[in-house]
Amino acid sequence: MSNDDEIAAAVARHGWQVLSITDAPEPFLYTCGLTTTFSHPELIIFDPAPNAGYLILAAMVEGIRNGRSFAQRGEYDRVLIEGNVAVRDVHPTQHEFYLGCAMGHFRHMGRIGQLKALQVYWPDSKGRFPFQPHCDEDVYMAQPRLDVALPPEEIEDLRGEFGS
Repeated sequence: MSNDDEIAAAVARHGWQVLSITDAPEPFLYTCGLTTTFSHPELIIFDPAPNAGYLILAAMVEGIRNGRSFAQRGEYDRVLIEGNVAVRDVHPTQHEFYLGCAMGHFRHMGRIGQLKALQVYWPDSKGRFPFQPHCDEDVYMAQPRLDVALPPEEIEDLRGEFGS
C-alpha cells in the first residue's frame, strides 16, 4: 500500500490524519483530509512544545466537526481552555516544502492544484503573533511565516536543497 493509499484509508476511517515532521529545523504538524471530509482548508502548525501542536490541531478539528470554521484569516479564541490562535492562508509557493503529503492526497483524490491550507499561529506571553509588531523573538523565530510568497530564487534554492 502506497503512502497516498494509507493516508486515503486513514481519512476514510477517521475523517482526517495528522502528519508530524520532526526532522525539520522547526518541527511542525499538518492535516490531511479536512478538505475531503469537511470542506475546510488543511491546517499546519509549528509545534510550540511536544504534543502541544497536536492538541491544538485536534481541538480545532473537533470544532470543525461541530460546525465551527477557521477558514477566515484572523484570531480565534477558546480553541483550547485558554489562549487564542490565529490563522492565515499558506501561500501556494510554500506548499511543496511544507505540505507534501497533503499535495499527494489531493493528487490521489484527483484534485490536483486545489489544496488550500491555513497556518495556525500561537502567541507569545503577551498575546502577540509573529506577524504583529513586538512579538517575542523566540516565538517569531519558531514559526516561519508561510503566508508570505517565496521569491523564485529561494524556491530554486530549496528545490536543490531538498532534491525536488
